[in-house]
Amino acid sequence: MDNRATLKTFFLTGKKPTQGQFADLIDSCYNKVDDTIAIADVTGLATILGQKASAADLAAETAARIAGELFVGVYASAAALAAAHPTGIDGQYAIVESTGVDAIDYIWDSANSLWAAGGATTTGPVGPAGPTGATGATGATGATGAAGTNGTNGAVGAIGPTGAAGATGATGATGAAGTNGTNGATGATGPTGATGATGATGPGVPVGGTAGQILSKIDATNYNTQWIPPPTGGGVSAAVASGTNTYAAAVTGITTYSSPLQLFIQFTNANTGAATLNINSLGAIAIVKNATAALISNDIPAGQIVCLAYDGTHFQIINSFPAALPTVTTGEKILSVTPSGVQINYDAVEQVVSATALTSATFTAGLNTTVTGVKGQIAYDSVYKYECIATNQWMRFVFTSDSVELYLADISDIGGDKTSANLNTAYPSALIGQKVRGTNNIYEKRTGTIWFKIPKTDA
Repeated sequence: MDNRATLKTFFLTGKKPTQGQFADLIDSCYNKVDDTIAIADVTGLATILGQKASAADLAAETAARIAGELFVGVYASAAALAAAHPTGIDGQYAIVESTGVDAIDYIWDSANSLWAAGGATTTGPVGPAGPTGATGATGATGATGAAGTNGTNGAVGAIGPTGAAGATGATGATGAAGTNGTNGATGATGPTGATGATGATGPGVPVGGTAGQILSKIDATNYNTQWIPPPTGGGVSAAVASGTNTYAAAVTGITTYSSPLQLFIQFTNANTGAATLNINSLGAIAIVKNATAALISNDIPAGQIVCLAYDGTHFQIINSFPAALPTVTTGEKILSVTPSGVQINYDAVEQVVSATALTSATFTAGLNTTVTGVKGQIAYDSVYKYECIATNQWMRFVFTSDSVELYLADISDIGGDKTSANLNTAYPSALIGQKVRGTNNIYEKRTGTIWFKIPKTDA
């Protein structure tokens, strides 16, 4: 490789550079693929990087303060702070914030055993601005735009002359046959034939038996039967119920309601609320679930066969059934299952939800319990990822890179000290722990909405 002065001599007017000279030129230039630039080779870069706080350090300090290791809380007055914490330890601090008044940082003074207002700590002068970084590479060319819309169709041309008549088509198929004529009159009956021979005697039914007995098979042999008394005992009757909510059904053999009467009833129509059942016009009896609870809409779907038992007061539903699973047409869903008496309800909710309510919500020790959510739901904004870890319980996680700026752009407070509201408007994306230099104060973001003000004094 050669210096620039030597390289220029290879390309003076009238000269023909050799292959080796071209190679020297290429090797003397920086190549993005083959070469690297050390931090020490860039003037001032090591100093700039040394002034940055690492994301890990900032996150650790912020987490420690939020978790309450040193921060003891926000109070309406210094008296309220002293009443809540009459003693403290070195390093503990609190916020005193009243309506219409900026927040003040109070620090525990062990030497005097009291909470002292912030401002005693002096701040050194602002360091000089670092050098401007190199211009980034030109971005890739954007995609070609969509093609324009087609123009309108031209007018329809005039109709051409009529062509010559075509040849005559082939003869069509023969039509269907006509209907038959009416039948002639029936002829006279012929003479009766001779009587046939008598057939063999069949197995028949066993003789004997008494009134009320029934026929029963003795074994697997055909026709081997006998008369026996009918079996005694219950069994479950079945019927179809008509109506909606005030159902009625006819069941053979039931003349009165008695416990424990059991029925299989198929309901033609779904219920829309509390329901009753009237068997054989004996009176309407309330249908309940869970022993005494009235039905709600669609506890009995149309066409459902339900097992009912009469308990002396109600018809209790003694079988359960699930509702249909909801259909998911778009997006990722979370399915929640909720028992509701005899009904098992399914509810499909979005897995990824809007972060609007979470962005403006307050998180204590990283947790919020005021925003509605279902376990497993997630949301994102430009700073945090939010995850619902239980019903209406959200946690958030900061999106971080290798480092973040500790100090944001300066702000002028010559016309008056800035409030938390002023600073939230000026720095909507500020992270907890980041600072802003003013003319008279240094401001630090301590919570999602509160900034601390620290007066600047000369060293």
